[in-house]
Amino acid sequence: MIGIIFDLDGTLVDSYDLDGQLFRKAVLSVVAVVKFRKSWHDYRHSTYAGILTEILTELNLPVRDYYDSVRQRFGKLIKIHLQSANGCKPIPGAANLLKILHQISKIRIGIATGGWSHTARMNLEAAGLSDLNVPMSSCDDAPSRTEIMQVCSKRMKSSFSDFIYVGDAEWDLRAANKLGWQFIGVGTRLEGKCDVWVPDLRNTTPFLELSST
Repeated sequence: MIGIIFDLDGTLVDSYDLDGQLFRKAVLSVVAVVKFRKSWHDYRHSTYAGILTEILTELNLPVRDYYDSVRQRFGKLIKIHLQSANGCKPIPGAANLLKILHQISKIRIGIATGGWSHTARMNLEAAGLSDLNVPMSSCDDAPSRTEIMQVCSKRMKSSFSDFIYVGDAEWDLRAANKLGWQFIGVGTRLEGKCDVWVPDLRNTTPFLELSST
């Protein structure tokens, strides 16, 4: 059995830039003194739970008193956006690829996102990708991406000979390498940076070739 686990924002749904903007807005609405680092790469864990916890700890603020407020505010901002005309679009080819993989008996699919579960489900539904109801893990389960990926693999409840992680950022690639998983890069941010890369999800060949080895 082969497990193929997808990142979400920027990988399955076109929400990476927007989510980042609204995350910053949610944090600043609760903790106005924050100065964000240049890149999410500059935080120990490039997940919303990891970034927010590090920010609050550095400011000597009680995490429990602020964390949930930011999480709830972020959810409200995402909901407002999704109710607008812009909504949330799937990465081209995402729906078809998921359906194809779901129908192959030797493959199980899952989603492991560095975002929170409530907004992940909102984005999936808005993008029309929630029908398959695959196992999912998020930063509600753990602060680090590798742990999030491992939680998803356990929720898939099968005996696997190999895992493939699909992501759009360098931290996705690093996490896959750390776990010894195969990796497929998606989108412009990983072009030329990984062995197997696709501009979007319309090309199913790399997924079928890796899962058949």
